[in-house]
Amino acid sequence: MQWFIPAFILDALNTFEVRESDVFLITYPKSGTTLVHKILALVMNNADEELIDGGLHVPFSRQISYPELHFLEDSEPMCKKFEKMECRRFIPTHLPPSLLPRQLFEKPAKVIFVCRNLKDSCVSYFHHYMKSPYEVPLNWQDFLSMYLSKDMIYVGEWGSHVIPWWKKRNDQNVLFLKYEDIVKDLEQYIRKIAAFMEQDHLTDEKFDKIVKLCTFDNMKRDPVATRASLSELRQYDASSNPFVREGKIGLWKEYFTEEENTRFDQAYKRWIGDSGLEMEFHRRGSDQVQIQETT
Repeated sequence: MQWFIPAFILDALNTFEVRESDVFLITYPKSGTTLVHKILALVMNNADEELIDGGLHVPFSRQISYPELHFLEDSEPMCKKFEKMECRRFIPTHLPPSLLPRQLFEKPAKVIFVCRNLKDSCVSYFHHYMKSPYEVPLNWQDFLSMYLSKDMIYVGEWGSHVIPWWKKRNDQNVLFLKYEDIVKDLEQYIRKIAAFMEQDHLTDEKFDKIVKLCTFDNMKRDPVATRASLSELRQYDASSNPFVREGKIGLWKEYFTEEENTRFDQAYKRWIGDSGLEMEFHRRGSDQVQIQETT
């Protein structure tokens, strides 16, 4: 994806100087980045909704873009903007471990990693991919084949992206989260994120406010959440392809044939191996769990 992530950006990130105070939010695409980004921004800005949309001068702002993306040739790369920031830096990214700054694995910068059941993630990514003006259209079967291969655009295969962070889940500087868990107990996981970020000054009133702002209905109406990181793409129509879409755990069942599901399960078992990671692919009982299909 040289038009999207030029080689010189990856070269720059390879030698990017990581600071111990940095906070990285890392996700496979369509796994809840927008939701956790908003939670983190509110937690770090005392639940001030206006402040979190304040731009680059606010470290934990939702205007912060991904360091690997470079849409406009005449603009300064985001990774260079990060280098100039003197305050604490918040750095969201979809890059797999092999393309992340080497120093991230050498310094105790904080890492929040969010994963989602990959079948629902695959369906959401398909919708996102098909409506992007910059991608070559694929039918569902071809997209699924690409998703299961090492040639998956941007991020590579799911296993090589997720499992390395799962294995580091007990590291003091790593918080590994599952998206389905966050949605089902939003307050608990907002408090978990706040504790990880050492924000012990937040009152119950502030937590209640953050929970309300991060519910599905509020995220659906949030103009920043609906355009997310592709706001720089002038041809991207967020109204026809919102980042926050309605869905349930197990939405993949409406797309996968029996043969496709069998093939997907084989890849999933190969990726998981003996790691012990378990994902929730079905809703429990008759519960209708509404989830936010975000980048």
